[in-house]
Amino acid sequence: MHLPKLKAWLLPIYLLAFTGSAVSFLSPVFNTTTRWIVLAGVVTYLLLNRQLAQPLRTRFGLLTLVFVLWAFITGLWSALPLLSYLKAFSFLLISFGGMAIGQAWVRLNLPQDGLKYLEPLTIVTLLAGLLGQTTGQGNSDITGTFGFQGMTDNPNMFGSLLAMCAPFLAWQTYCNWENKKKRVLWLLLSGVDLYYLLASVSRASILVTLCTMLGLFLALGQSRKVIIFVLAGALIGSVLLIAPQQVEQISNRFIYKGQTAEEGITYSRNEVWQESYDLAVKGGLVGGGYGVTIGINNFDVGLTTVGYGREKGNSQLAIVEETGLVGLAIYLISLVFLFRHLGRVVFKLPRGPHKILLGIVTGTLVGMLVHSMLEAWWVASASPESAYFWVLAGVAHALTKDKRSMGVLPAPESRRRDVQRYSV
Repeated sequence: MHLPKLKAWLLPIYLLAFTGSAVSFLSPVFNTTTRWIVLAGVVTYLLLNRQLAQPLRTRFGLLTLVFVLWAFITGLWSALPLLSYLKAFSFLLISFGGMAIGQAWVRLNLPQDGLKYLEPLTIVTLLAGLLGQTTGQGNSDITGTFGFQGMTDNPNMFGSLLAMCAPFLAWQTYCNWENKKKRVLWLLLSGVDLYYLLASVSRASILVTLCTMLGLFLALGQSRKVIIFVLAGALIGSVLLIAPQQVEQISNRFIYKGQTAEEGITYSRNEVWQESYDLAVKGGLVGGGYGVTIGINNFDVGLTTVGYGREKGNSQLAIVEETGLVGLAIYLISLVFLFRHLGRVVFKLPRGPHKILLGIVTGTLVGMLVHSMLEAWWVASASPESAYFWVLAGVAHALTKDKRSMGVLPAPESRRRDVQRYSV
């Protein structure tokens, strides 16, 4: 059975279903209830078209299934078995549904449209910033630092959405670089995204975007790397000479977030991390049960677990608390297979658009891994970050298998020799 309309609406709506609840003007439509309806529709569609099992053709997909099975097994000794089973089931659907829909997107679209599914999310996110600008939306964290949140729940969530848009904006800027009008447009949109990202003061999201840009940089040709390196060095050197006070202010705002060196850059997370570490120790070898917060045994069944548990602040510690060292080992091995595969393909690809695109995607996935060390979204399967990660992982794997020509890209004359047929 053919998937005729998948590239037009299914994946963008799927992603909005899991991110829209964080945006005030979308939450009446996309919320904690409708996201499950959309997920059910996507999973059903993939099943009918024999696409849902596609992730099992990769080692990362196979190990993700092993993790899911282990999550179900932890329900046997969980203090809240029903919660563990429900969360394990949702993790199964979201991880495999996300990877499968991401893989299908790449197969059914032109190579240059590999990230076009992020276009609606980008429009929504930038609009949330512009509308929030008029109402002065913002919030202060535990350090007292004010962060702009646009029309979202909080600055960190706004920052996450902006970081999710960065790969699409970077890719479009690259593709349209030789068209002056389009170059200005995409640079402007990228600048707006960066402006709001910095205004959010979300350090985790800034790190994601830096990883995206690093992936792009490493995939560039050697001559362009030298040029960028020299320009960046000259810019940083100039700032250090001309305005050293500004450097200190930037450091205080974005690194220390108003705290002293003695309090450290992790001041806002120290208490959360300490509690997560203590409970991870209690989790031991097999954990306290997937989705469970050790010591909290009251849970109301519903379409969301908001209100249950606590902020865990670190995905890896949360994995140990819930699934033990066994779960952590499965998780780490799966990531080794994922990034080893992507890294090998990126470095083997000849210089050109395909290498750039996969470099951007791989860099973003690395960034999301870094982000998960600062936010425990890995064990919150229905979170925006989780849905985004699994889709992008599917897109990445499909790109490594794409044997089509990248000659359809609007490459400039100077890159014409790079745009040729090649297979992975």
